[in-house]
Amino acid sequence: MNPEIETLLKQIDQNLQNPDWLTDTLVKLSQELYWHNTKTAQAQLAEDTETIRLLNSNVPDGKKMAVSEAQTRAVVITQNEYSARKIQAEAIVELLQSLKKKIEYLTFERKQG
Repeated sequence: MNPEIETLLKQIDQNLQNPDWLTDTLVKLSQELYWHNTKTAQAQLAEDTETIRLLNSNVPDGKKMAVSEAQTRAVVITQNEYSARKIQAEAIVELLQSLKKKIEYLTFERKQG
Protein backbone atom coordinates (compact mmCIF):
# COMPACT_ATOMS: atom_id res chain seq x y z
CA MET A 1 0.00 0.00 0.00
CA ASN A 2 1.03 3.60 -0.48
CA PRO A 3 3.44 4.87 2.24
CA GLU A 4 1.38 8.06 2.63
CA ILE A 5 -1.70 6.02 3.49
CA GLU A 6 0.26 3.84 5.90
CA THR A 7 1.54 6.95 7.70
CA LEU A 8 -1.99 8.30 8.05
CA LEU A 9 -3.20 4.94 9.38
CA LYS A 10 -0.54 4.99 12.09
CA GLN A 11 -1.60 8.49 13.19
CA ILE A 12 -5.35 7.87 13.38
CA ASP A 13 -5.44 6.52 16.94
CA GLN A 14 -3.69 9.58 18.36
CA ASN A 15 -5.98 12.00 16.50
CA LEU A 16 -9.45 10.47 16.81
CA GLN A 17 -10.69 13.40 18.89
CA ASN A 18 -9.26 16.07 16.59
CA PRO A 19 -11.89 17.01 13.98
CA ASP A 20 -9.50 19.28 12.05
CA TRP A 21 -6.95 16.50 11.66
CA LEU A 22 -9.71 14.04 10.72
CA THR A 23 -11.03 16.43 8.07
CA ASP A 24 -7.56 16.99 6.61
CA THR A 25 -6.97 13.24 6.62
CA LEU A 26 -10.28 12.66 4.87
CA VAL A 27 -9.20 14.99 2.07
CA LYS A 28 -5.74 13.39 1.83
CA LEU A 29 -7.20 9.89 1.75
CA SER A 30 -9.66 10.93 -0.96
CA GLN A 31 -6.77 12.19 -3.06
CA GLU A 32 -4.78 9.03 -2.41
CA LEU A 33 -7.82 6.94 -3.39
CA TYR A 34 -7.98 8.79 -6.70
CA TRP A 35 -4.34 7.92 -7.49
CA HIS A 36 -4.80 4.40 -6.16
CA ASN A 37 -7.77 3.89 -8.51
CA THR A 38 -5.65 5.13 -11.41
CA LYS A 39 -3.01 2.52 -10.60
CA THR A 40 -5.74 -0.10 -10.18
CA ALA A 41 -6.99 0.65 -13.70
CA GLN A 42 -3.44 0.34 -15.01
CA ALA A 43 -3.08 -3.02 -13.26
CA GLN A 44 -6.34 -4.19 -14.82
CA LEU A 45 -5.14 -3.08 -18.24
CA ALA A 46 -1.85 -4.95 -17.75
CA GLU A 47 -3.73 -8.10 -16.75
CA ASP A 48 -6.12 -7.85 -19.70
CA THR A 49 -3.24 -7.14 -22.09
CA GLU A 50 -1.41 -10.20 -20.81
CA THR A 51 -4.56 -12.31 -21.22
CA ILE A 52 -4.90 -11.19 -24.85
CA ARG A 53 -1.22 -11.85 -25.48
CA LEU A 54 -1.61 -15.38 -24.13
CA LEU A 55 -4.75 -15.97 -26.16
CA ASN A 56 -2.96 -14.92 -29.34
CA SER A 57 -0.02 -17.22 -28.70
CA ASN A 58 -0.09 -20.87 -29.62
CA VAL A 59 0.43 -23.61 -27.08
CA PRO A 60 2.94 -26.32 -28.06
CA ASP A 61 0.40 -28.57 -29.80
CA GLY A 62 -0.66 -25.71 -32.13
CA LYS A 63 -4.04 -25.06 -30.51
CA LYS A 64 -5.19 -21.84 -28.93
CA MET A 65 -5.19 -21.49 -25.17
CA ALA A 66 -8.53 -21.57 -23.33
CA VAL A 67 -9.75 -18.18 -22.10
CA SER A 68 -9.93 -19.29 -18.46
CA GLU A 69 -6.39 -20.64 -18.61
CA ALA A 70 -5.13 -17.42 -20.22
CA GLN A 71 -6.84 -15.35 -17.54
CA THR A 72 -5.39 -17.49 -14.76
CA ARG A 73 -1.89 -17.28 -16.22
CA ALA A 74 -2.25 -13.52 -16.68
CA VAL A 75 -3.13 -13.14 -13.00
CA VAL A 76 -0.01 -15.12 -12.05
CA ILE A 77 2.23 -13.22 -14.47
CA THR A 78 0.99 -9.85 -13.20
CA GLN A 79 1.33 -11.13 -9.61
CA ASN A 80 -2.38 -10.60 -8.92
CA GLU A 81 -1.78 -6.86 -8.62
CA TYR A 82 -5.24 -5.91 -9.91
CA SER A 83 -7.12 -7.93 -7.28
CA ALA A 84 -4.82 -6.75 -4.50
CA ARG A 85 -5.36 -3.12 -5.50
CA LYS A 86 -9.14 -3.62 -5.64
CA ILE A 87 -9.13 -4.96 -2.08
CA GLN A 88 -6.94 -2.08 -0.91
CA ALA A 89 -9.32 0.42 -2.55
CA GLU A 90 -12.25 -1.14 -0.71
CA ALA A 91 -10.35 -0.78 2.57
CA ILE A 92 -9.60 2.89 1.84
CA VAL A 93 -13.28 3.54 1.08
CA GLU A 94 -14.26 1.87 4.37
CA LEU A 95 -11.74 4.02 6.22
CA LEU A 96 -13.11 7.15 4.54
CA GLN A 97 -16.64 6.19 5.62
CA SER A 98 -15.52 5.63 9.23
CA LEU A 99 -13.73 8.96 9.36
CA LYS A 100 -16.84 10.70 8.04
CA LYS A 101 -18.93 9.04 10.77
CA LYS A 102 -16.41 10.04 13.44
CA ILE A 103 -16.46 13.65 12.24
CA GLU A 104 -20.27 13.62 12.30
CA TYR A 105 -20.19 12.23 15.84
CA LEU A 106 -17.69 14.84 17.04
CA THR A 107 -19.78 17.60 15.44
CA PHE A 108 -22.90 16.28 17.16
CA GLU A 109 -21.05 16.09 20.50
CA ARG A 110 -19.79 19.66 20.09
CA LYS A 111 -23.34 20.92 19.39
CA GLN A 112 -24.74 19.04 22.39
CA GLY A 113 -21.97 20.00 24.83
